[in-house]
Amino acid sequence: MRPLGTMALAEGFHYVAAPRWKDDALWMSDTVGGKVYRLDLAGRAQVVADVPQRPAGLAFLPDRSLLIASVRDRRILRLQDGRLEQHAGLGPLSGEPGDMVVDEAGRVYVATFSFASRSEAGFDEAAIVMVRPDGSTEIVARGFEFPNGCAILSREQRLIVAETFGQRLTSFAVAADGRLNDRRTFAEIGTVAPDGICLDQDGAAWVAASGRGEFLRVVEGRRITHRVETPGRQAVACTLGGPGGRILFCLTVAEQFEDVPGCPATARVDIAKVAIPAQGTWDA
Repeated sequence: MRPLGTMALAEGFHYVAAPRWKDDALWMSDTVGGKVYRLDLAGRAQVVADVPQRPAGLAFLPDRSLLIASVRDRRILRLQDGRLEQHAGLGPLSGEPGDMVVDEAGRVYVATFSFASRSEAGFDEAAIVMVRPDGSTEIVARGFEFPNGCAILSREQRLIVAETFGQRLTSFAVAADGRLNDRRTFAEIGTVAPDGICLDQDGAAWVAASGRGEFLRVVEGRRITHRVETPGRQAVACTLGGPGGRILFCLTVAEQFEDVPGCPATARVDIAKVAIPAQGTWDA
């Protein structure tokens, strides 16, 4: 399998994650720098929000407003007219919020976890929390080995969740009321620890291989069809976007990354051209 080539688009961030393509730009969280960025295809970055309690997952509501997971205070914030307001509080429901995704009804699915409560059974508080449009919350799935990247397969209305320590992608059917059922393994991926993910038009998942310098395209079952290499880097997250949805945005950080305030700003965004575009969804 011949790896796809990449080129650098922008650098100088601390640790960027949760990329989303919207309104002709890439949106992403700098989880260590405490900022949310909008990045255009010329590589120009604009700060759209300061999130002192550490931003994580991003998602857009049907009205096009941006949601931001605020990690340390366990809240989902909404950016409206340049101001941050609370959309929902997770409180003691679960662990800290990570990645998240919104469905067509405006329901938010948030992957949560807590490093402080690990047991032999895994992460005790690891769960998917559903946030309804009115801000009410409910845990709709448990029993994950570190739930991380999230995406919705629109043609089948299935939620795909990357289980980083489980080395697999897990899928659920999204019921009419938003609850999750029919839990299945989408793909066991051997020694690969999946971090951020995105889906393409054919229903395959692009996966950031945590701790490695590569991004993999995985079809349901297990087969890896394409590979993007970023030597000397750690893969963090990815998304498809750009003209025709045929650009894979690859977010990476230096191999010797330190997750502390003031750490060197080594994160970078690379791009690779792909043949199969992003799935066509309401928020493409």
